Amino acid sequence: MKAPILSLILVPGDEAALAVTVSTVFRDPAETRWELVLASRQKPDSLEALVETAPAGRLRWVQVPPVENAANTCAVSLQRALDVSTGAFVGVVGTGDIVEPGVLPAAVDYLASRPLVDVLYTDEQWPGEAAEGIFTKPGWNAEYLLGLPYLGRLCFVRREPLMSCGGFRSGSSGVEEWDMHLRVTDAGAVVEHIPAVGLTRPTPPCVTTDSQSAALSVVEAHFHRIGVEARVEPAELPGSVRSWRSIPDSPLVSVVMPTIGARRAVRGEDRRLVTNCVRSMLAQTTYDNWELVLVTSEGTPAVAIEEVAALAGERLTLAPVTGPFNFSHSIIEGARVARGTYLLLLIDDTEVIDPRWLEHIVGRAQLRSIGAVGA
Repeated sequence: MKAPILSLILVPGDEAALAVTVSTVFRDPAETRWELVLASRQKPDSLEALVETAPAGRLRWVQVPPVENAANTCAVSLQRALDVSTGAFVGVVGTGDIVEPGVLPAAVDYLASRPLVDVLYTDEQWPGEAAEGIFTKPGWNAEYLLGLPYLGRLCFVRREPLMSCGGFRSGSSGVEEWDMHLRVTDAGAVVEHIPAVGLTRPTPPCVTTDSQSAALSVVEAHFHRIGVEARVEPAELPGSVRSWRSIPDSPLVSVVMPTIGARRAVRGEDRRLVTNCVRSMLAQTTYDNWELVLVTSEGTPAVAIEEVAALAGERLTLAPVTGPFNFSHSIIEGARVARGTYLLLLIDDTEVIDPRWLEHIVGRAQLRSIGAVGA
């Protein structure tokens, strides 16, 4: 397959930082398999000198018309650059971003050898203590993208699905790339990952009040597009989002819990682990439709069973197994007698701290594309 041309479109910014990015994009002045397009209100003073450092026609500037709402300036600029770019794949860089040596030819070769790939992303980094500034990303995970804009930079998107889903949209101030990545992947794009740092940002990604608000809006828009009722809220990590899908009919969850009734110090107090776990579940769990399948062994003390029975009442189903404790055998026996639509395998030294924990798990487990959910 013929190697695709890559279009890097540039987020407007400091002119001095522009020279840094241009120099790293065009390290090899003879390379013609990618281009860099800048869209801004005013033509940079240094543009002509920078053009001389790039292959002919591979560094271009296009003017952006006045934008009525300043919050939409970035989206309008990105879309203007996208409209005049020519590459089969499009990626976003910011002024001051350093494109790491070798990543562009590697991306071209990768995409040429895998013609079905629509989105290709790399790891990235920025200044930080020790490993805090190195973002080594997981493989493609649609659920993760709903909580964090992890495709980030450097990420190349095939032009056809990008244009089909509307390109860069106004109203996504500060999360224009995240919004675009969500819409492209919602449309069924094939996504792959090069597990190497492809880009270095001069500063960590910026999170503002406006971008946090926009993040909630773009994730809400995702659920609207796919016809799923859900609510979203800010999560602990600045700029991240947590989603709560509605759970029709509240299906029964069978909590399968093997136990030998052991005791241990918990925050300085001697407690029976299984009793502590069940007590925390009853006190903290907002999702109400669950049963407890307690799988006991021959060595499980009767007092442990009595304590759990007193707490769990009608929720409790006992599943005794013979022989010495064996976790796998216990899980199989618990699953055999469970009545729930979903099995939750829980070790008895667990303690519930978030009241909505089970809602969060069931909300994802109900998706046909998901077979198992872990916390």
